[in-house]
Amino acid sequence: MRFLPIRLIRPNDSIETYAFLDNRSNSTLLSSVAAQVLGKERPPKQLSVTSIARTTISTASKASYTTESLASDNRVQDKRVYSVKILQMRTASNPHKQLTCSRHLKGNKFESIENKRVGLLIVTNTPVTHWVQDLHARTSTRP
Repeated sequence: MRFLPIRLIRPNDSIETYAFLDNRSNSTLLSSVAAQVLGKERPPKQLSVTSIARTTISTASKASYTTESLASDNRVQDKRVYSVKILQMRTASNPHKQLTCSRHLKGNKFESIENKRVGLLIVTNTPVTHWVQDLHARTSTRP
């Protein structure tokens, strides 16, 4: 599951959007559309965004938000979120379709929201896990 429906909270407002869980980033990014709804950003700064295709320099504002599950049973505060004009992924894939493909997730119900736009890219800090799996896949002496 790479897309999750979440609620972004500020003291005076909130917005429901999808979060994309990214294990290859080092910064949490917020779309400018979501940032405008929630308001209260710090002055913009230059941010370098590097992808497989290219490196771009864009203007980003730093802010802090609370991310909450739609059921309101889990909350995480992130004090270092950068809002950028465009997130590369714009719409969330259908999580229910992913559930039918994975045996261990069958029977679980995930909430969804009407707006399929991705408003937040969350860093999951697990790139080393994938590197180890890739390394084992290339080693002929490993099972």
